[in-house]
Amino acid sequence: MSSFYSILAQYYDTLFPAENETVDFLEETFGGVSGVIVDAACGTGNYTAALASRGMSVVGFDADQAMIARARCCGRDGRFLVGSLEDIPAITAAVSIPWGGMFCIGNSLPHLSDRGAVDIFFREAARVLASPGSSGTGRLVVQVINFARFAPPEGGEERARPLPPVERTGITMRREYRPSSTPGTTVFHVELEREGEESVSATTPLLTLRRDELVAAARAAGFTGIRTYGGYEGSPFDEDDSFLLCIVAEL
Repeated sequence: MSSFYSILAQYYDTLFPAENETVDFLEETFGGVSGVIVDAACGTGNYTAALASRGMSVVGFDADQAMIARARCCGRDGRFLVGSLEDIPAITAAVSIPWGGMFCIGNSLPHLSDRGAVDIFFREAARVLASPGSSGTGRLVVQVINFARFAPPEGGEERARPLPPVERTGITMRREYRPSSTPGTTVFHVELEREGEESVSATTPLLTLRRDELVAAARAAGFTGIRTYGGYEGSPFDEDDSFLLCIVAEL
């Protein structure tokens, strides 16, 4: 999967440009906090740069070196580091400024190895956001796909409906979630079709993280004031209709 993401880095900004609605949501959520805002699993850093352009101090990190190389070569605002969602202690050591907020969007959290790693992520986020020198009102944003709507039912061969393709001039990304023999997971298949070039694809298991367990993990880590949304426009989350699930949690 890592080689696929290295190829995807070339087209990431074309396929997934920073959306103003998302940037507005993040800016409003982190408004008033002091310290740096950290973009976890930042990809090519388009949201890191978008928030930095609005006057925020932002650091982005991603496990894929090609993504970070792309972010750096574009001359984007913000600081970019190589590191995974399981490397928060190392990222903390590299970022000396106290953390005021963190966001992990783009369905990145389900790529963790197991639910124990998800619990550790929330605990580490709470730890660094509550560290000495932080604002005391640390905020965390996590966004995943609405697996209740798109993941196939467990224990069968039925496929859930594919996600809508992402189509841009000369390139198309197709995604679907397939049945998995491991409970609590789905098999994510993605294909990149490029005009004039051979298509590339990848398959990887993902955790089917749903609202109740994410809220429980955030609460167990010490977060309060937890809110859930079905979109960055602030719509209520609906398991049957929402495309995504966005969680905002405060300390």
